[in-house]
Amino acid sequence: MSEVTPGTGELARRLLRQEAASWEPLALADALDRLYDRLRQRLVGLVGQAGFAALCTRALHLARLAYPGLTAIDYDAAAMPCLRGTRDFALAHAPDAVGAALTDVLAQFIGLLDTFIGEALTMRLLDELWGDGAPEHISIADPPMERSRDEVHQQGEGEGAAESRSGGTDSMGTEVGR
Repeated sequence: MSEVTPGTGELARRLLRQEAASWEPLALADALDRLYDRLRQRLVGLVGQAGFAALCTRALHLARLAYPGLTAIDYDAAAMPCLRGTRDFALAHAPDAVGAALTDVLAQFIGLLDTFIGEALTMRLLDELWGDGAPEHISIADPPMERSRDEVHQQGEGEGAAESRSGGTDSMGTEVGR
């Protein structure tokens, strides 16, 4: 299970919510695409194409530990948007699951950035990218918060969530209720 600090998770949620026209799956997918493209434009000059690709693929890998259905999403340096499969993922899963999973992808990226360049520089970079529209400062240095699979399901997976909690796997292949 990947770990994300509560502050990092909240920051990612706020950025995604701000960028999306609504909390609907396709709006969230498009918002994540725009956020990653904006991050790529700013960070490639600092860390290079390979460095940005490494951050993206690692963030996706970490998010997949909690949300295996994210295997549908890949980083493609030559594509615009640079994430492939976000819309397909959004269409294939329950709305709450999409919101949680895509938020985790962004939170993992922010967490990795914080690990490599520190909180102050990470927050300054995010402030530069979002200017006055940036969410109010949230500390990303809170202790890690590991989510249990039950907590993920309590967010609501749509119809059939109660059945999933009794055992088996959810719509994204995550084992639950065992």
